[in-house]
Amino acid sequence: MPLANTVHTYGRKLKDQRWTLARWRLRTERALLSVGGRQRPRASGRVLSYHSTGTPEWGVNDVAPGALLAQFNEAHRLGYSFVPASRVADGLSGPRELAVTFDDGLRSIMAVTPALKALGIPFTVFVVTDWASDPGERFLSWGDLERLAAAGAEIGSHSRSHPNFRDLPESLRI
Repeated sequence: MPLANTVHTYGRKLKDQRWTLARWRLRTERALLSVGGRQRPRASGRVLSYHSTGTPEWGVNDVAPGALLAQFNEAHRLGYSFVPASRVADGLSGPRELAVTFDDGLRSIMAVTPALKALGIPFTVFVVTDWASDPGERFLSWGDLERLAAAGAEIGSHSRSHPNFRDLPESLRI
């Protein structure tokens, strides 16, 4: 095997090991925080985080609109209610309260927003701002976001450029 291939293979293995260690460290820190004497004063709500609806090319990040609405109807049937994500983030939600968020700002969520409004389900859209500035056909534009905000959606930032953290310089990694 040529030296360049050997170095590339070895470097890839080290990179994979580094990510395995980082994931282990994160899980360990979370576990320690959860049992380290820090008790939650009460149970709090949960966040249901989605990406696209009806954009199958997004693979596992996509939920068909019918399936999404069926999930919300089932949650209602089971006695859950829906609250804004800011309520959950502020620690003001109860154990049977759910918040709905959509990451990345995909235009496909526009198809389900009338149903969400009709069901009284508040939602938050976390936007990649560079993508909103040049949305093409796939992403929400700033005008779309203004219309969603006027209709009651919360809008938050999901980063400026949605970097792949594996591609960040070593000095910025965990």
